Amino acid sequence: MSDALPSSREHAGPRLSATLLLCVGLLLIDVTLPEGDALSVFAYAGYEILALLFVFVILEGNFSIQSMLRMDYAMLLSLYVLTFGEFLIPRPLIMLVGHVEDPASAVSAVSLMMASIAVGRFLVRHRAPQGLGLPQARPGFLACALVIAWLAGFSYPLWTSWNEGTTIVEGALRGRWDKPWARGDLGGAESFISQLILLHYLVCALAGHLMAGDNRLGIKILSASVATTTILFSFTEGTRNIFIIYGALFVGGWLTGSSKTSKTLFVSTVLGLFVLGYIGSAQMLRFRDEGLGQYISTSSVSDESIYTETMVDNNLIALSSIINVFPSQFEYLYGEITLYSLGLPIPRALWPGKPEKLSVSTTEALGLSGLSIAVTAVGEAYMSWGYAGIVIFGLALGAFASWWERLSGGRSNLDRILYISGFFAAAITMRSLLFFTTALLPALTVLVCGRLLARFQPAMKRPARVGEPP
Repeated sequence: MSDALPSSREHAGPRLSATLLLCVGLLLIDVTLPEGDALSVFAYAGYEILALLFVFVILEGNFSIQSMLRMDYAMLLSLYVLTFGEFLIPRPLIMLVGHVEDPASAVSAVSLMMASIAVGRFLVRHRAPQGLGLPQARPGFLACALVIAWLAGFSYPLWTSWNEGTTIVEGALRGRWDKPWARGDLGGAESFISQLILLHYLVCALAGHLMAGDNRLGIKILSASVATTTILFSFTEGTRNIFIIYGALFVGGWLTGSSKTSKTLFVSTVLGLFVLGYIGSAQMLRFRDEGLGQYISTSSVSDESIYTETMVDNNLIALSSIINVFPSQFEYLYGEITLYSLGLPIPRALWPGKPEKLSVSTTEALGLSGLSIAVTAVGEAYMSWGYAGIVIFGLALGAFASWWERLSGGRSNLDRILYISGFFAAAITMRSLLFFTTALLPALTVLVCGRLLARFQPAMKRPARVGEPP
């Protein structure tokens, strides 16, 4: 039997039995949590929920690799990695553990969000995926688009480096607050130019798609070079979730562009990227503030802590602390997070009065300063309306994921790239609800370009949708 990946995807839709099992299983884990310190409670829940998610996917009936490219799975996996995944790492460096008063409350909050996402998928009627009927773009067009998006994404770092009389390479080696493109408050044209970095998420997906779908050596070298420089640049930024998302989008783009990729080769590549991502992300917090250049010149490879300790984000611990202070010490934010998210991608020139920040930030709520604290989508939903907010946002995200699945049936390369580019929004939203609308801009770019291409090249035949006669 051939081990090639299937060219078509299975679309069974969400299974009620699997969803019920997930919800009941999460409830049982919550009520059977052992007593003990916070770290042992989080680690216990992490192993139990990981096993439960594995059984959930099996019961959903998606056994092929490509059929697992679903936004709801991306949301659940991202949320798990951001919360419980940290406590499966050997010898993690834990901070803020003294702030945890009730670890069970954080476990319950994440479980509630997962269950709500799973149930929310049923709020949208399942239909056979058809895509949007975008035209089939020529490989040369995609290669040009890849280079243009790559250069546009670097436009703001290049511009700010040039203004300071330095190079982008020298700037990338500095600490995150010393980089030329990380200073000052943005406004006007600078805000728009700085947002072009979002195109790099599209670049990674497009590069993977081209590498898998085009056999010409030049295209493969171009795609590999662009993807490598983009991912390396994100590595120097020190933001681990962005670094990992870049790699995941590259693999997702590869899957959408391939119908003959060996499963063995695919698994080997994913494992290789996982190892590189683990090793790389384990060090990113170490040099993020001082800069990669300073870190390389002063750190010793013989430092045992480099290999025995891993810095983590402590998202679950921060979430537990947020639950303790809302609403006892701070009022719920209600619609602030939604309003801020809607206004974030809008230039201030078009909306001068748009909110600059939340009335209460996570660092302020925890009584901290000089730190960047993330509480994931679960914490921000709780800050909005408590546990009711977790249910509301979870149901909405699950419904959106179910609707996005309809776009997976497109037969053109632009339809497939559009579909996989939305996974960036799924992953980044699990870290922060504030960036949901901004994270959809790369997908919107693909949609606009596809519509324009169809308008100016009317002679190009639109690929038939699934279920349509050829």
